[in-house]
Amino acid sequence: MGLKEEILEQPHVLQRWLETQLQETLSIARIIRQREVEYVFLAARGTSDHAGVYAQYLWGSLNRLPVALVAPSLFTFADPYSAADFQHGPIAIIERGFPVLAIAPRGAALADLLTLLRRLRDGQEAELLVLSDSDEALALGHSAMRLPAAVPEWLTPLVSIIPAQLYSYHLTRAKGYDPETPRGLRKVTLTR
Repeated sequence: MGLKEEILEQPHVLQRWLETQLQETLSIARIIRQREVEYVFLAARGTSDHAGVYAQYLWGSLNRLPVALVAPSLFTFADPYSAADFQHGPIAIIERGFPVLAIAPRGAALADLLTLLRRLRDGQEAELLVLSDSDEALALGHSAMRLPAAVPEWLTPLVSIIPAQLYSYHLTRAKGYDPETPRGLRKVTLTR
């Protein structure tokens, strides 16, 4: 399959995913809300970094949460680090029950993410929410959401962001916030 065909296939992949996983995102968002999460760490590497950057923006802006370590957010309390760099010091901020959203699709960076997730779960006792198409990665999560299978690695950001968007949306609603009016942001920039 060529690049054009791979791109054109993705709306169908996402539609099938939404038909089977939409309720799961709502359920996990309710669990997160019940725990009164005050901050989130996003773990991503390789092509999933792009989905992580956007997820960080959504979680920070819509949920008014500090979101750390993918790229600066509206509410950041740590500098950006890759999953590999994170293990050389910043991991010290992770404590028991610290929420970690891991975007871990199959691909070249998965092995490094698995190493980080094991350390976060076993050594730091973090609470992992894993988005992946890898059984090994999903098994590491306290909560897990299967990403669509057989997506070319270079297109994983496109399909990985949908679950993160849905989690953010449902958590925003569960917290009583309006996702259409994020605090401090306007959807339209007025120029004069």
